[in-house]
Amino acid sequence: MTQSPLGNRSLLGRIRLWTTIAGVIAAAIAWPLAGPRLAFGVVVTVLWAVVGFRALEGLVSAALTPPGEPRDGRAILLWAGVKIAVYAVAIWVVFTRPFPPVSYLVGVSLLLIVIVVQGVILAPRRGEQPVRRGNDG
Repeated sequence: MTQSPLGNRSLLGRIRLWTTIAGVIAAAIAWPLAGPRLAFGVVVTVLWAVVGFRALEGLVSAALTPPGEPRDGRAILLWAGVKIAVYAVAIWVVFTRPFPPVSYLVGVSLLLIVIVVQGVILAPRRGEQPVRRGNDG
């Protein structure tokens, strides 16, 4: 098995997991304050963001291969199809408005917040040398 071009897959898995957990917590808070429609919209949007993030990860992993290794064209097409389907759902949601727009804002923002928090947690502290992988420097 070759090393993923994305590096540490456990980081990406943690981002997906914590985004989902944060979305459920946000929905639990929103339910009594704003109602079930907003809460359900937050959960659905968080799941949409997590699926889109996973599709992007799969697409990049399939497309970027080490020199000399063949690309798996079927995997690239599969992940591209998933990514297009994720965008098709977004377009449908924009036109049909099944949930309040604030739920979309919260759901998508949670993924970005979790990515930043994970980066801050993993960033080298002042005075520490960053961990080098491969030909990083």
